[in-house]
Amino acid sequence: MTWTLEPGEPSPDALTGLREARRLLKRPCAPTIEACVPHLETAIRRLSALESQLRISGMGLAERGAIRDELQQIRREMRHVNALMESAGRFYAGLAQVLAAASQSAIYTPQGRIETPTGRGSLRVEG
Repeated sequence: MTWTLEPGEPSPDALTGLREARRLLKRPCAPTIEACVPHLETAIRRLSALESQLRISGMGLAERGAIRDELQQIRREMRHVNALMESAGRFYAGLAQVLAAASQSAIYTPQGRIETPTGRGSLRVEG
C-alpha cells in the first residue's frame, strides 16, 4: 500500500482500510481481528503524517482545512473500529467466563455472577 503525503490529499488506503476493518469486525473471530491489524497500522501512520503536516508553517488555509477534514474522517472511522473491537472483546470475555464456569460446575447467582458451589448438595427422595 502506498499513498502520498501531500497536504490535504485524501488517503484512500487509510479510509478504505478502516472501512474494511469495520466490515470484518461485524463477524469477529481471531483471523478477522488479525486481518484488521495492517489496516489499523496504515491508518495510524497516516494520522501521524497528517498531524506532522499540520505543524508545518506557511501552509495555506485551504491545505490546512483539507488535512483537518481527512484527520476527522480517519478518526471517525477509527472510533467505529474501536467500538467494534471493544464489543468483540466483551463478547469473548463473557464467552470465556461461561466456558470456564461450565468446566468447573459453576452456577449463576441471581445477580448474574458466576460462582463455584462451596458445599456438596444432597438430594433425598422418599416415597
